[in-house]
Parts: sequence; structure tokens; C-alpha cells
Amino acid sequence: MNIEEYISSGILESYVLGQTSESENALITCLIKTNPSVAEEVRAIQDAFEFLALESSIQPPKDLKADIWREINSESETSIGSVSDNVNSINPQKEFASIDDKTKIITIQEITQKETKVVQLNWLKYAASFALIILSSSFALYFYFQNKDINQRFAELEKNSKTIEKSEKLKQDYLNFLAHNQTERIVLAGVPEKPNAKALVFWNKENKHVMISEVDLPETPKDMQYQLWAIVDGKPVDAGMLDLDSQGKLLEMKTIESSQAFAITLEPMGGSESPHLEDLCVIGNVK
Repeated sequence: MNIEEYISSGILESYVLGQTSESENALITCLIKTNPSVAEEVRAIQDAFEFLALESSIQPPKDLKADIWREINSESETSIGSVSDNVNSINPQKEFASIDDKTKIITIQEITQKETKVVQLNWLKYAASFALIILSSSFALYFYFQNKDINQRFAELEKNSKTIEKSEKLKQDYLNFLAHNQTERIVLAGVPEKPNAKALVFWNKENKHVMISEVDLPETPKDMQYQLWAIVDGKPVDAGMLDLDSQGKLLEMKTIESSQAFAITLEPMGGSESPHLEDLCVIGNVK
């Protein structure tokens, strides 16, 4: 898996959400330090989470605090006035003599403490609501990236399935070509100067397709390339360039209408209009 596939796998989103294992954390931390694209992707994911959290947050009304304290002061003044009126109407000798020991006198401090508790409870409600929104957003993001990861994996599996299907069809076409009763097998043997060189050509006389395999030729210079020729009535006809990086595979070449022999020469990169016979490597006759 290359770095682009690793980034798109969804592992970095899990890392930011704290859902990766210790070994995965160690690997991602190393990649962040050594690979700029991974570091940039992690920063982008973190920024996206932060943006969503801020977008989902609820700010309390600007006047809430002032309204609460105004209400506290109003109730405090009312309580104080009531207490003052009661005090003025009391006959100390008569009234205090009848006060029960269990009677409780409410002070301004107690009133303030009760109102403060109300304010704290209100703020706790806002904090709980905010935490619930953040939690809901986190779950939404988690399931979004999970669904994205599943879709990506499904697309990759579908792509691999099509690739395998295409490969299997190509193999079947090659087998049908090789097994066809009009396909001739021509062995190209090395010239005296290159006795170990060899190649195997398959030519179908009916559909004129040409394929080559089992190519065993010396390594070429960087500016040179092997070229396949068909010998038609004593004249060479270009049958295509060989890609030696595909040695061991069945290579499809140009179609040839008729041929008495096939040969391979070493030519300048891109091929030649006519072969350099001094660089002839292998040759074989058609039966």
C-alpha cells in the first residue's frame, strides 16, 4: 500500500479520534515526522473536527448573566425591605419573648447563596447541552468517516474484481490463440555470435496475429532496443519492438499477413525502418 492509499484508508481519522492502537499510533507519529503529506492530512482532519465543534456550539444569551444578577438584586432588596418592615413593627419585649428557639431567620447571605446555586445549575445545564452537542457531532463524524472508508474499500474491491475479470479473459484469449489449429510455433535460435540467445514466436495464419514469449536475449544498452522482423519474400517487415521488462510474459506484436521466417535484431531506441543485420541475434523459419 502506497502513502496515498494509506491516507485514504481512514486510519488518520481514527487516529485523530483516538481510536487507533498503540502500534498504529507509533507508526502514524513516525509518518507525521517524516512524511509532509501525512502531517498535512492529520492537520486538515484536526482542523475539520475543530471547525465542526465550533459550528455546533451554542453560546448563552449575552444578557443572561446581567438578567440573573438583576433578579438576585431585586429579590434581595425585596427581602431586605420586608425584614426591615417587620423589625420596625416588633415590640422587642413582647415579640422576642414569644419567638420559638427553632424559628429560623433568613439572612441576605443565605438568599444570595440560593440564587448563586440557581445560576450554577443554569450554567451546568448549558454545559451539559454543549457536551451533548459535541458528543453527537463526534459520533456523526465517526460514522461519516466509517461510511466513507467502507465506500472506498467497496470501490477498491469492485475495481480489483474488474481487473481480475479482465486478466482472466485475457488469459483465456491467449490460451485460445495458442491452442488454435492455425497457430504455428516458430523457435528463434541464436546466431553463432550469440549461441545462448533464443525466443519463441507464435503466428496464427488465419487471423495474422503474432505473439512472442520465452525471450532470452542479452541486456541492451540504454539507447538500444530489440526489434522483431518478419521475412516476407526475402524482405524484412517490422513486427514490433520488444519490451524486455516483460520477459517471461506472452507479448502481442504487430499482425503479419505472410512470412517465411522471423528474426530479432538490436536497433536504436524506437526501432528502424530496415534491420541492421550485423546486430542479428536470433532467427527461425516458418514451416
